[in-house]
Parts: sequence; structure tokens; C-alpha cells
Amino acid sequence: MTNFTNTMNRNHQLDFFRGLFLILILVDHYLTYENVVRKFTSEFIGWVSAAEAFVFLSGLTAGLVYTYRLREKGEAFIAAASRKRAWDIYRYHIALLLLTVGVIFSHGAMQHFWEGRYGAIVQDPVTATLLGSLLLYQPIYLDILPMYAVFLLFVPLAVRSFEKGNQLPVLSVSFLGYLVGTFDLAPPALGGGFLPQGIDLGFFSLLSWQFLFAVGLLLGFRTFHGKVGGLQRHKGLLLAALAVSGALFLLKHSHASFGGVTCSTGWTKGTCGRSGS
Repeated sequence: MTNFTNTMNRNHQLDFFRGLFLILILVDHYLTYENVVRKFTSEFIGWVSAAEAFVFLSGLTAGLVYTYRLREKGEAFIAAASRKRAWDIYRYHIALLLLTVGVIFSHGAMQHFWEGRYGAIVQDPVTATLLGSLLLYQPIYLDILPMYAVFLLFVPLAVRSFEKGNQLPVLSVSFLGYLVGTFDLAPPALGGGFLPQGIDLGFFSLLSWQFLFAVGLLLGFRTFHGKVGGLQRHKGLLLAALAVSGALFLLKHSHASFGGVTCSTGWTKGTCGRSGS
């Protein structure tokens, strides 16, 4: 990548891959599971989708942009810029939420069709809209924008910490959050079983997905300072990435056995069962 130390240039590599992953995400949500095209666009290599890649690249882009702005305009500017950007995203979220409510109640058939996924809206639209505006109700497809809005609010703090040399502590805290969110290590009082009725925090766990964003943010910061050239030219790292990708591909599209449970995935819907059953 270009050295961004003295100037902030448009990076066409980032634009290309972000656009590509957006197209893949669109295809994955538009086509049915049985469509052959989706076999190549949805978790083709392994159990990683275009969504993970897009979140990572979003963090990398934010790292580049906000590091540049911090150097050029100072801490107060990036704090105000992140709040403004988060507010813009939040407004779009509210607009989509209201549009969703309007579409669902546009016809009785729409209520019946979407009740399975938006039952809270169908049953009590006022409460659901209120909770949605507070980010306490995030049903499917309405949980992406809130996630980005929250991430952006923490970008200035992270970038300032990186500048002060606290890169490892920030990443360590982020990784700890990832472990808690991914392996459900949170105290029982924070578990879903204790959440009041009607509250749905969405599919995208903030604690889990923030780590991808944070790693991208750190790499964007280091890219700005010209400290990632060695990683880009590291043959061992490339070979390791290819080995991991190849192993995930074989596991995803072949027979695999884990602890006596054999899974047959192939190019069709996967099936699993205990050996000998």
C-alpha cells in the first residue's frame, strides 16, 4: 500500500475490495441457499463470509483516515468527526426502521409474511420502534448500522491510544472482548436469558465483531506510518495464509470428523451425525 505519512491519497485497492465484498454480501442475501452461485459467494473458502472481510476493511479504512485527521487537525476534530459520522449512521438506521414498520403494515399479507422475522413489530409496533431507536431491538438486517455507529464512537480513543504507543494493550483488551463475546464467557446476569422481553441485540455480537474492526484499525494506523511493508512482502505469512485457507476449504467441502461427529458438507447442505448411528 501507499505510504500515507505525508499525504492522504485515495487507495483504489481498498475501494476495489470493499466494493467486491459488498457485491458478495448482496448476492448472499438475495439468492436462495440452493442457488449454485451462492455456493461460490457464501463462505466458499471456509466458515468466513464477505461480511467479516468488509468489517475488517472498514476498520482499516477508519484507521487510515482518522490517523491522518489526528495528525492534521487534532484530537478535538476527530472526536467531533466520529460523533457526526455515528449520528449520520444512526439517522439512516432510524429511517430504515420506520420504513420497515411502514412496509410491514402496508398490507395484511406483508404482516403475515414477515411475522416470523419481525414478530415484535407485528405484535407491538410502537414498543418495537421505541426499542429500535434505543438500539435495544435489532432484528435481522437492522443490526448492521447500529454496530458501525458504536464502533465509530470508539475510533478516536483507539487512534489516540495507538499514537501514545498503547497498541498492544488496546488490541489485548479487544481480543479479551472477542473471547467473552464469542465463547459466551460473560456473567450470567448479562446473558440473553436475563434480558427483558422484547429486547433483541441482533445477530452481530458487538464484543465478537469489534475485534475484526480493531485489527483493521490498527493495521490502518500502521499503514499510515508506513510500518506494514514487511508484512506485505513476508513470504512465510503468505504461505501460512494459503495453508490455512486450503485447510478450511477442504474441511468445508469434504467429510470431516470432530469428536465422533462426522459432517458431510460438500457442495450441498451439510449433514452431521455421530459415528455408528
